[in-house]
Amino acid sequence: MNDTFSPVCSPENQEMISPELIRSLGMPPAEIYASAENIVKLAKAAGEADGRGFVLLPFCHTVEAKALGADIKPADDTAGPRPGAYALKGPEELSPVEIAKSPEAARLLEACAALASEGRAVVYQLSGPVSILSCMMPLNNFFKSWRKEPETARRCLDAIGEMLLDFAREIRAAGVKYISYSDPAGNRDILGPKYSRQMTEDFTLPFLKRLAEACGEETAVIICPLTAQALMTENRLAAAKAGETGEISAGCVKRGGLPERRNFRLV
Repeated sequence: MNDTFSPVCSPENQEMISPELIRSLGMPPAEIYASAENIVKLAKAAGEADGRGFVLLPFCHTVEAKALGADIKPADDTAGPRPGAYALKGPEELSPVEIAKSPEAARLLEACAALASEGRAVVYQLSGPVSILSCMMPLNNFFKSWRKEPETARRCLDAIGEMLLDFAREIRAAGVKYISYSDPAGNRDILGPKYSRQMTEDFTLPFLKRLAEACGEETAVIICPLTAQALMTENRLAAAKAGETGEISAGCVKRGGLPERRNFRLV
């Protein structure tokens, strides 16, 4: 398999903003999401520091989980935002919300619109369900439910999918040109072959098809290499033929930049 789809995604790859960069801006780490102005300032500084031709938001993988009720500790001088105490015991306790109405998500959307109005290419990193749930409950509880009460687990995944799609439409409306979808806690190495295949069939494939449809031509969907690897393993992702345009692109926006075109089809 091509190295593009055989990545090593270690914890340090998930770190998006260094404490040193935050300190250089005179911004308390706990206030990176405190205002749209702070978000814009940090996004620009991070893009310039990394030499990117685009800005990358948000700065962690906890925003959607916090909107759903997760206990998220704010960033400090040692690390970015991260989960605290678990808010749920199992997937049956998850309650639907409008992610865009949560304070941090609303400020992020405002910042996206401001950056887009300046002509900047904005990439919004959307988290997948396993990463969201890992911030909210012990994942063993979710897998136990998936094994013993599969319909409960599926309802939970479906609910998260609907919330993410609604949020994606708000992201598109804010002028974001790219949505990068990843689920670091839900990769094949963590889930194992059985659950990776089940996640691909029950959630990832139908969700990505609906996400691409919701984004239309205005916003391109990029999936991370780990997600692409799972889809290719299950024969659910195929390269678009020469001269054709696919539904999505694949690539790591943190390490490899923006793909040049939508070069894959979901099959």
